[in-house]
Amino acid sequence: MIGSALLLVAVIGADGLTVRASGSDIVVDAERVGVEPIEVARALAAGAGLVLRGEDLLAGRPRVDLDLSGRPLREVLGYLALATRTLVDVDAQAITFLPARDPTDVEELILDAEAAWIALIREFPSTEAARVARVELGRAQELRGHEDAALVHYEIAAGDASESPASLDALAAAAELMIRRGEWAGALHKLSRLAQGSSEEAEQIRARLGIARCLAEQGRGTEALALLEVVDVSYPVRGPTDVAARALARTRALLAAGRPADALHELDRRAGIDPRHGERSEDLGLRARALQELNAPLEAARAWLACSTAAKGAERDDALASAARLAAAGGDDLAVLFVERLARGGGRHEEIALAADRARVRLGLAALELDLPRLEQRWSARARVGSKERAQLARDLVRALAREHGAAAAASLARAAIEELPAGDARTVRTALAVAYENEGAWEQAALVWGGAQP
Repeated sequence: MIGSALLLVAVIGADGLTVRASGSDIVVDAERVGVEPIEVARALAAGAGLVLRGEDLLAGRPRVDLDLSGRPLREVLGYLALATRTLVDVDAQAITFLPARDPTDVEELILDAEAAWIALIREFPSTEAARVARVELGRAQELRGHEDAALVHYEIAAGDASESPASLDALAAAAELMIRRGEWAGALHKLSRLAQGSSEEAEQIRARLGIARCLAEQGRGTEALALLEVVDVSYPVRGPTDVAARALARTRALLAAGRPADALHELDRRAGIDPRHGERSEDLGLRARALQELNAPLEAARAWLACSTAAKGAERDDALASAARLAAAGGDDLAVLFVERLARGGGRHEEIALAADRARVRLGLAALELDLPRLEQRWSARARVGSKERAQLARDLVRALAREHGAAAAASLARAAIEELPAGDARTVRTALAVAYENEGAWEQAALVWGGAQP
């Protein structure tokens, strides 16, 4: 291929396009405005002594401008593919243009982007471009759920916390990810570096509000409030968005400082700025926490229930579990049953179902079926029922034993049931026992049950 480049030169018009050898590389020199992409591809292939395939994909594409000096052939072909929305492959025999990726194939598009960023890092290491590439690689890993790998990319991009824009972006991205993971100490460290490295006012405010949140989540509410006062003095608010953001930060700090009534006042102020704030799961969850601190379980339960309608996934499950627990604490057993219906299929349904069973007993709706003597009588006659019904009976009996005598008392029954049930049916018994241990705060025992080591 290099030998061919030494012998062959392709020229377009008077200004020209030259393909030549430079050491071990094949490079391109060109300066031309408004050239047909297909003509550029033909000239590059001819100059490099390669066959051109897929040129029909370039026909009718918008004209391109050329301003190149000593750029590697593969790089120039990559630019041409980008301009024509195609893909290009180069081997020892041919230059091949291919159709672009399916825009709906997200995974393939991410792979293409990652390959491009990696190539940029290899070609321009220790540059701002490489740091930008690292940040983008981190974001791509986050999209795939590879959070640890994303943090590695961000850490490399941040380097020594220089004031380069990419380094600051890396610190901010790492802090945001750590906050989502609840890694408050790590996030605080990253935000502190961001505050020290940035001279932009917006970055300074964002970093300090983030630090205040980390302090509040660590129970250091007084420190968080002091920092927020400094922010208010140093950086006057510039509009409703600033006021709302600071009110949210102050709410968390006030809760951590043991001032729930003041936290509610801040939440009301946020909702007054924009009613949509009051409908966010974050605001509703903070309101519920404040009401709990004020010993208002039924009001807190309603707030958690509202939070569950705005939340998704594990956050929704947690909100429903809190709603059920607080409704029971407040004596509203009908509300517990309502929450149980909403929680079906969720990650904490077993726990909520146990609370609902207790509520039914208190309401007199399950005295014949869920009281302990009746369940024990039915269990003694279990040989007459099928495995699925037997599994449900064992689950109910485990719950009743745990309710009356504790999880440890239910473990022997659970062990006997699991041994005589198929694995699929036995899972519901194991889940009931694990939840019973969790309700008692016996997390280590619960983990052993979930993992199959016990009972």
